Amino acid sequence: MKKKEIIIGVFTLMFIIGSCQVFCNESFAQASNRVTKDQLKRADKKMPDVFTVNGQILRVMPQRRRVVLSHDEIEGFMRAMPQMTFIVPSAEMLQGFNEGDKVVFQFDRARRRELVSLKKIP
Repeated sequence: MKKKEIIIGVFTLMFIIGSCQVFCNESFAQASNRVTKDQLKRADKKMPDVFTVNGQILRVMPQRRRVVLSHDEIEGFMRAMPQMTFIVPSAEMLQGFNEGDKVVFQFDRARRRELVSLKKIP
């Protein structure tokens, strides 16, 4: 291949990658943090479907049905995360919660980031 064709190919690839970030509205870092179906299939069959985890609320967004949490390690599944956004089934689930609250929450690994329950730890 000629040098010019290689340069054009590289710029084309950079344009496609940049467009994907804009149109998908997420960065590659966010996309790489998602649990894929293949990862779930490879996960140990003895692993529970629902995990119970301790964490702390960093941000509450009831209008978007989202809560940002830091959480402990989920042994064999996920390392401790300083910040992770979870979806809640309804905005009512977030009533009474504030930034800084210590919580215990459950999520179903098949639903990825959707919480099953959220409770304050006294």
